[in-house]
Amino acid sequence: MVIATVACLTAGASPHPGLTRATACCAEIVAAPHDPASPSALRFVGTGPDASMAASARAVARDVHFALPVGAASEKVNELTPAVKLYNEGEYETAIPILWRIFQADRSNQDARSFLLRSYYNEGIGQLQNGLYPKAIESFGEVLAIDPQDVDSIRHKKFAERYLKGDLDLLGRIYVRHIQQRP
Repeated sequence: MVIATVACLTAGASPHPGLTRATACCAEIVAAPHDPASPSALRFVGTGPDASMAASARAVARDVHFALPVGAASEKVNELTPAVKLYNEGEYETAIPILWRIFQADRSNQDARSFLLRSYYNEGIGQLQNGLYPKAIESFGEVLAIDPQDVDSIRHKKFAERYLKGDLDLLGRIYVRHIQQRP
């Protein structure tokens, strides 16, 4: 039975002057078969990042205090994955309802918030570039409802309101052509 995992970093000579070479190694403290509470052996796992990662993964799996938060984070990632896929494909209108549901369920979920803001923003940029000013005003308004300090959204919303009633002049056409979506 493994009681603990120990990772260490050793320093040695390096071919580069003034630097040392660091080597990661990993070992596990193993309990004696007759008394699981007493450590009786140190089992060497290996050196390098692969050995350290493998041992760390085993340690995480055994640590209940760490495994529960990791499990909760994994669930959040799984829930967000379809919306992120839609976002990456430029399907903002489809991603927004999924992101809203996730964000309303957990207002502290910064990933859902970030993707929601960027989805509304990018949707608004596309609407501006296509001359859909009322929809752009609405999209940037949604961004500002979540983040009132978003300077770009404030500026783009004012632009859409300015040109709502008329055609773009040369400056407006140049502005719309060169605005960028957020990655």
